[in-house]
Amino acid sequence: MKNARLGLMVFILTILTSALGAAQQTSTLCHFEKGPRAGQTQDYAPQAPLPVGTPCQDGQQPLSTGHVVADGGQTSTLCHFEKGPRAGQTQDYAPQAPLPVGTPCQDGQQPLSSGHVVASGNGGGGNAGGGGGQTSTLCHFEKGPRAGQTQDYAPQAPLPVGTPCQDGQQPLSSGHVVAHK
Repeated sequence: MKNARLGLMVFILTILTSALGAAQQTSTLCHFEKGPRAGQTQDYAPQAPLPVGTPCQDGQQPLSTGHVVADGGQTSTLCHFEKGPRAGQTQDYAPQAPLPVGTPCQDGQQPLSSGHVVASGNGGGGNAGGGGGQTSTLCHFEKGPRAGQTQDYAPQAPLPVGTPCQDGQQPLSSGHVVAHK
């Protein structure tokens, strides 16, 4: 039963990876935020890599869930808020310990603002993997009517790769900033 679940998860992850395209930063690392493995990171190589920020789970009971994080130990103290009153803002939580890029984060205030950890734009933030601080004007949409498409927002200021982005249209399309090829 456990192997069947794992096989199904690999099949679904492979389809998702194919559907989202190669331009998105991908990884085989799952950082768990909930469940018995909360705070741990598991490398699922040689399985196909998934886009950074994609939800992931360990398939065990009780279930541990989290998000795919960047390979190479890329970490940061920057939280970019996507929802709530601080949507669009980025907060540096240094000197708190850095978290893997792509990890969900929140401000702890009411009403709550939530988002994801993003790479530092200046190459800092605990980046150990090289390529940190890479910025781009490309948004690859993962949800909404433009899912699978990539839009270049130049001449607007570039954002760190992995930063959540959206098109501002209704219905909304959202995704993450991806590197230029």
